[in-house]
Amino acid sequence: KLVRDQSALEMQCQRFDVSVREQRELLRELTYYSSYALASYGWPMFMYLHPFTGWFNLCQECSLCEESTNTGMCQSNQIALKKLSGLEDEDILFSNFSSNVYSPSFYVAVDQEGQRIILTVRGTLSLQDVITDMVCDTEVIPGHDEEFLAHKGMLISARNIRDIILQNSVLEEAFERYPDYSLLILGHSLGAGTATLLSFLLRPDYPELKCFAYGPPGGLLSLPAVEKSREFVVSTVIDIEFSTRLSLASIQELRDCVLRAIQCNTRPKWRLTLSQVAGLFRGPEDEEQPLIQGCSGSQLLPSEQPRLFPPGHVVYIHRLEEQQPGCCDQYNQSNFEILSAPNTIFDHIVVRPQMLTDHLPDTLVKLLRGIRLPDSETRI
Repeated sequence: KLVRDQSALEMQCQRFDVSVREQRELLRELTYYSSYALASYGWPMFMYLHPFTGWFNLCQECSLCEESTNTGMCQSNQIALKKLSGLEDEDILFSNFSSNVYSPSFYVAVDQEGQRIILTVRGTLSLQDVITDMVCDTEVIPGHDEEFLAHKGMLISARNIRDIILQNSVLEEAFERYPDYSLLILGHSLGAGTATLLSFLLRPDYPELKCFAYGPPGGLLSLPAVEKSREFVVSTVIDIEFSTRLSLASIQELRDCVLRAIQCNTRPKWRLTLSQVAGLFRGPEDEEQPLIQGCSGSQLLPSEQPRLFPPGHVVYIHRLEEQQPGCCDQYNQSNFEILSAPNTIFDHIVVRPQMLTDHLPDTLVKLLRGIRLPDSETRI
């Protein structure tokens, strides 16, 4: 087990006060627009959520190989986008589901109910997206001082999306049709990081824009850029999800911990490996000895790269107690509390079975929809 004691870190968090009207409205907005981030994954997400009926539902409305000349994407993605988000054809202003390296897919839509133009960037789904994730050098955000550093791969992606939007006059035409609407940029995972940096690039032209980053990458912004992003970005993080804790520095720290543990541990390596693999399925036991003993951060080699952190104000959905793996009700809202967390507590990777499932976009949507507010017995 590579688990750092979380208690001291979580003491830095503050309880998210849902009795305050502004906080309640923020939670409602985060919940409402989470389905837009989910819908950006198109037909693969629809099939994942509906494994037995999804293919039939999609085939009812389109031929899966038929190309849409208006949107440049397969009709199946268009149908899935509408079904997952509740949008109509006339609400989708522009979409591009053909992702490439430094060019994640995205779509632009109008939310009539919220009176907003929504620009949503998809998270990691293809090998090209993985390559973009791995370009984790830093680069200065254009128009800002040298200490405003960002993840290079996602910054290039944000610039490419901006160029596509400008070349096609997407936002200009949208605001000509809806001059009183505001701009909201959002995304999940890789999409959250790209959406944040795209907000930096577009903010000079749209100073009132907001950004919702769901499960953003941890290695995204330097601290000065984080402070600036708090003016327009809100991040949502579920407990120990790996993406928000993933950065070059945290990977190096994890590597050093593993190497130190291998050197210090006296048990046979085959027995150690089997016990750890079995632990992923049966969960932790009180009598189990930790893999790492005496492995503190001060003993680790410092990273040559500057530390980067997730953006904006962080709404932290924290697990009250660890659930056994495979528990069918492990994502019941009653098992979680909502906190406001400092960005710096996500500087390390916590290795537990839930680190992967906590990051899934459908997990996020389910948890947010299950929140009960004090002035209502109905869920959001």
